[in-house]
Amino acid sequence: MLGLALRLIPFGRPALLAIALLPTFSYQGGSLSPDAVINGLGFLGLALALRAGFTGWTERRGLALIVTAPLLALAKGVYLPLMAAGLRWPEGRRDLRPLLLSGAMVLGAIAFILWMKLSGGSQALYHIVSRKTGEMVTTAPLADQLAVITHSPLAYLHVLATSVAERAPVYALQTVGRFGWNAILLPLLAYPLAMLMLIGALFSGSEMRFSLGQRLWWLTIAIGTALLIETAMYLTGTALGADYIQGTQGRYFLPILPLVLLALMPADPIYGARAVFAAGASLLLLIAAATAFDSFWVHGFVTADGMPPHRSLERALILPSPRW
Repeated sequence: MLGLALRLIPFGRPALLAIALLPTFSYQGGSLSPDAVINGLGFLGLALALRAGFTGWTERRGLALIVTAPLLALAKGVYLPLMAAGLRWPEGRRDLRPLLLSGAMVLGAIAFILWMKLSGGSQALYHIVSRKTGEMVTTAPLADQLAVITHSPLAYLHVLATSVAERAPVYALQTVGRFGWNAILLPLLAYPLAMLMLIGALFSGSEMRFSLGQRLWWLTIAIGTALLIETAMYLTGTALGADYIQGTQGRYFLPILPLVLLALMPADPIYGARAVFAAGASLLLLIAAATAFDSFWVHGFVTADGMPPHRSLERALILPSPRW
């Protein structure tokens, strides 16, 4: 699916490729977890929507959207809004692309609602350790937590804002690379290297010019989808009425990040940017592979309460952790 998405996206291929080359994405892609399929469907849905919206509508693309939108909604409903990235102002009365793309998204939403209805809206409650108090708590029933939000929307907006601000550094680490249920960090020097790779991809150019309105629309979709993810975790993974959101991980934002890069990407490449992108990605993946090999096959999976056990900053800069 990733290869097909890279082939289908009509512009800004470095944006898609850069996120796919992040160690977390590669780590999940090489696993047997559902995340590999979810990420692939997220990328494919975005690429198809941009293809149909910016290069024209064909029966084959329409059929692909009709199939992909419900699959994406059933795999992870919060990612369905990403397909709105292909929406543009109609070029004339006969331009039916926005209507057809909206129809595919509506079909996906209907599939999601029917699945929830047929499954009875079943939700497995489970015990979690509160990230605020350290106490064992139970996740809330979805209907009860939704009632908390609707009773005081402003209070929930405060919870949303404070939780995102508190967890943003953790999301950044998890998005780049944090393996083994988030216990194993890459060497700390790998994280600025990942930022350098993303900057190289950003300035590699989209080879297509977009209006400010189009870019703001993409950023709106990305931010809205991120907030939808946080809200979903508050509804299904947090204690009833808590003043924080629990369970959100950086990897959940991977399908959103290509759209953010596209919104910021200049049309023309900056000299040397593609070389920086290629060199940074190659070195980052080598470090990630060495980290996975060392942590799982050499020293074994060892952690002390999820915190790096290194005694000095120098060791943390060049060695993965946890490690003894």
